[in-house]
Amino acid sequence: MCRVLSVLMNFKYRYFAGRSFLMLTVLLLLCLGTSPVWADRDDDSDYDVIPEVVQLPDGGGKSSGSSDKAKLKAQPSVKAPPAYTQKHKRRDVKSSPSGGFPWGNYDRSKNNQTKDDAKVKLKPSTQAPPPVKPSYGSGNKSGGDNKAGGSQERKSAVRGSSRNKIAGTRDYYGSGSASSNTKASIVIGAPKKLNFTAKNRSFPVSLRTTGIEDEYLTPVEDGGVKSIAQLFGLSSWQWDAGAKKLTLRKGASTLSLQEGQLDLPESLGGRHLEIGIRQVDGLYYFPLSIIEDILNVRVTVRPAQGKGWVEPLITNVYLDGSGRNLVLNVKATAPISYKTFRLNQPNRYVIDFYGGVLDTTNLRIDHPEMGDIRMGQFSLAPAVTRVVVPTTLNIKITPPGALSGQSFAFNLGLPKSDANVKFAQEKLLKYTISGSADGNKSNISLQFSGPVQYEWRRLTEGGNRFILDFKRVVFPENKLMRDVKGDFVNKVRISQYSSAPMPVARLVLDLKDSVSVKVGRGVGGNCLSIDIFNQVVDSSMTALRGEGSVTGVSSLSGGGRLICIDAGHGGSDSGCIHGASGLMEKEVTLDVSLKLAEILRARGWRVIMTREDDRDVTYAGSSNTEELRARAEMANQNNADIFMSIHCNAAQSTSAEGTSTHVYTHSDRALAKCLHPYLLNATGRYDRGIHQDRFYVLVHTVMPSVLIEMAFLTNGAEAKLLSTDEYRLRIATGLADGVCDYADKYLSK
Repeated sequence: MCRVLSVLMNFKYRYFAGRSFLMLTVLLLLCLGTSPVWADRDDDSDYDVIPEVVQLPDGGGKSSGSSDKAKLKAQPSVKAPPAYTQKHKRRDVKSSPSGGFPWGNYDRSKNNQTKDDAKVKLKPSTQAPPPVKPSYGSGNKSGGDNKAGGSQERKSAVRGSSRNKIAGTRDYYGSGSASSNTKASIVIGAPKKLNFTAKNRSFPVSLRTTGIEDEYLTPVEDGGVKSIAQLFGLSSWQWDAGAKKLTLRKGASTLSLQEGQLDLPESLGGRHLEIGIRQVDGLYYFPLSIIEDILNVRVTVRPAQGKGWVEPLITNVYLDGSGRNLVLNVKATAPISYKTFRLNQPNRYVIDFYGGVLDTTNLRIDHPEMGDIRMGQFSLAPAVTRVVVPTTLNIKITPPGALSGQSFAFNLGLPKSDANVKFAQEKLLKYTISGSADGNKSNISLQFSGPVQYEWRRLTEGGNRFILDFKRVVFPENKLMRDVKGDFVNKVRISQYSSAPMPVARLVLDLKDSVSVKVGRGVGGNCLSIDIFNQVVDSSMTALRGEGSVTGVSSLSGGGRLICIDAGHGGSDSGCIHGASGLMEKEVTLDVSLKLAEILRARGWRVIMTREDDRDVTYAGSSNTEELRARAEMANQNNADIFMSIHCNAAQSTSAEGTSTHVYTHSDRALAKCLHPYLLNATGRYDRGIHQDRFYVLVHTVMPSVLIEMAFLTNGAEAKLLSTDEYRLRIATGLADGVCDYADKYLSK
């Protein structure tokens, strides 16, 4: 940069006589140093969290707004929080009949696939996992991108007591050769002693490099490797010098390998080796990788550090049970330990397993109500496997008593129907079927006359179907069938499944594939929302049945939570004014805020308000910054859980219309996404969307915060609506419903 400036200055003195060029240079540098920042108070990426730490360190354009001090943009001198970056993306693949992991088995050498490889089928719309390095020498933070397969038989998962086998013996993509028809060049290196760690013990092991990436040779009689093998249950290690054959036994498994043999037995996966037993300098060596096949372990070698690790595999992760009581089971080939912690926004329960390798890419168990239980390899050498359970439904999780072992059972208690709710016979009043603009999601919204209970189940045999049965519900139309546009839903059917002795209404989704279905509370009272995503899930890794209830807007009351409501403007600042009627923004925002406070207090919230009458928060004639700082500090000093600033919009054009919600940080968007649909439903106006803006009160509040633009006072029709008490009450009720929905999903009890 200094050299560039020097050239520019020389050019300036040669060809320009004044100061204009220097001024242009300064302006250019200022422009280069300025860039937009997408702020985020807390980057909540689960795979960027250090395991020992329990706390973690999508935007739009701006709508036309009133240019008054209540919505003053933060000054450039205000330091924005660090930019949000998404570092990890999920991959989804369809299960194959090959066994092992959902994407089947892969051979480590890349030039010779196993027979199971040929069976792997990926959905055309799904990106296949890219080839990555196998166990040896991979980076410490793997992010869960380690490939493996297995020879164990897959079983149906998440079906009552049925169990899903996740890992077996070792098969990999490798990167040792450039072409499937080109053999890797074998160059044997000098022997080197490395210090291997296994089960918290240290063993010296002699290794030679091979010229094949991540494959090593070890003397067949190496004492360190023998000791490690015995530690992991090897019962016999025999080297027949005459036959030049190595025989390893563990339980019922036997691995025999002769000099020059490159194929392992089918019982252990049938993997093809790139190098076999061979003699070097008068001593026989074997490929170190074969102990992974016989011991069910993962070997990681770091030659530059003079270290190596042998760590057990996590072989099973599955759900038992159904309904509201589930058990998350985790099993390993040798003892491992775990720690847990919680994260917020959204709420989730994190389990870190220390010393165990989930030999696969990021994996998930799909649950229509709870969400996806995600698993991934957080790090290797030493290994940490991370399991993330969403807890937005206020799931009660009971961990196992023992912090270490080979088998763990975490009890997951989903919230049950409110015991105080009386479920009587109700009607299905309204249904809507819609699709997203990009065609990747369809939604079905059902509204009932009162609280209802339901059961859901997924069928995979004889076609993919998702069924919901609503108890004590009458469907007046008796029968309905609708075709749905899209690539993943054939039809939606609703019918009166039974009339007596108890009426049951049934909804059936005829799916074109095993796609993701999510069931949750809809917008409004006694409303259920069903989202169908164009996202294929592994049918053996998804919950197959469950139950729930629709009991109103929110099953969660305020519970003593604190909200700070900021009625925009006031006192000497009237905000925008409707010219014909003289209606002032400060009057409308105060009335809506008072109504909102009354509703929330009745629902168990604690409420503070920046103003409860027509006054300045600081003093008459105060500066914009002083006034806005006082509003933000009131929320911060009282440790509010939520901050909401309420406004009316304005524009030069009287035709400008609609409702919008404004945020500053990434974490604010969770609140906005919950609240905005309720606000739209209440105002009934044009949807201007959720926008990112540097409004002062949003930048300077430390809790989730939103600024609401109810409607335009400069629009005659909307000003008329805002002048009525009934319309203001509708808006206040909608905002209260949205706040309760957010609390139910994101604020822990």
